[in-house]
Amino acid sequence: MTTDPFKWEEAYTDDICIQSALQEDENGSMENAIRRIISEEKRLRRNEGRPTRIRLGMMRHVFVGIDLSTSILSKDVEPSRLRVVRECLLNFVNKFFELNPLSAMGLIIGRDKKGDCSCGFSSSLQKLTEAFNSLNEASCGGTEFSLHSMLETALNHFRNVPAHTSKECIFIVASLSTIDASSLKQIYEQLKMQSVRCSIISFLAEVYAFKKLCVTTQGKYGVALDKEHFDLLLTEHLQPPPLKPKQGHQDSIQNEYAYICPQCSSHYCQTPTTCRVCGLLLLTAPQLARAHQHLEPLPAFLESTPIEGFSF
Repeated sequence: MTTDPFKWEEAYTDDICIQSALQEDENGSMENAIRRIISEEKRLRRNEGRPTRIRLGMMRHVFVGIDLSTSILSKDVEPSRLRVVRECLLNFVNKFFELNPLSAMGLIIGRDKKGDCSCGFSSSLQKLTEAFNSLNEASCGGTEFSLHSMLETALNHFRNVPAHTSKECIFIVASLSTIDASSLKQIYEQLKMQSVRCSIISFLAEVYAFKKLCVTTQGKYGVALDKEHFDLLLTEHLQPPPLKPKQGHQDSIQNEYAYICPQCSSHYCQTPTTCRVCGLLLLTAPQLARAHQHLEPLPAFLESTPIEGFSF
């Protein structure tokens, strides 16, 4: 039996330069090569200039969808995929509302070929933290994951979302396949028509059906190499996505211990919220100012070599 590789294998490996990308060390490990890939990706993102003078969807409605099939219990990422996802999501939700105070987030879980809304859209950090903390081994079930069911659940909830907000989905998928009762192409087009931006973070490998969804809806697709890389892919969704110009709402007015709607004079205890009487979005000046930072971001830092004899 010959050990020589096939011709198509040689062409494939030569094309992607896999030997230069993943080099084993003296112990036969590729951890150092993976670290180099992640550090290089971080460096490129730091040097990448953020776009200026564009309209951003600062009022965001984001669904986080998690594949809770038995694939999420795999321990190829220590201590397990589920624990890594839960830990990174708890860190993500804190940063999300710090940078996006005018937004709302929800949680969809997928298991047994079903997609259930575990937590509806909310701006309460405590409520979302409790929802993410409730994700454990007992929550997982079934070996069959259905992307179509999760997309259908998200699409039904987005129908009640105002048109002026940015509609997004971030799916965390541990399975390498999806078992669906209907065609994915049709629901992809529905999401595109509804301006729902879908992004996916996968484990293990890239899946064509998942990447096709991201390309169709102008989202992002990535495959996590380890915990650090997964957290890096997740933080890409902190910045608001570009949005077409929309007419905004006016600010609310705080009077003593309540916020008074300037349009119908209804009283509210906290912001941001939507007036239940007239439907006006109520927010404070500090919340709007924190969201404004995305419109005029800092320019990317330029790398320079130190000059001898100078401290700076």
